[in-house]
Amino acid sequence: MQIAKIEGETITVGHYRDLFPATSFSTNGPNADWFVENNCFVVTIFKPHDRETQKLVFCDPYFEDNQVFTVRVEDKTAEEMAPPAQSLESDGQAQYDAGFSA
Repeated sequence: MQIAKIEGETITVGHYRDLFPATSFSTNGPNADWFVENNCFVVTIFKPHDRETQKLVFCDPYFEDNQVFTVRVEDKTAEEMAPPAQSLESDGQAQYDAGFSA
């Protein structure tokens, strides 16, 4: 499980066993009390967004709404929102298929 440890303005992200190698954890990993005591948070890699017009982009970790995120929402470009161009291969397949249905 990826977690974030916040120390001042610095956010360090890593697996909890790598960030705290001298700490013994249960098989379930750190509990809620441990997170609070160590100023740590689970890393969130999703934000609500409109999939038609927006995308998620990985970024440096940041703290927002009492969570640590490693993605941000960006608007898609016109090219990204355009329907995919039909490839020559699929166009050729359509013509081939049409020849058999005639």
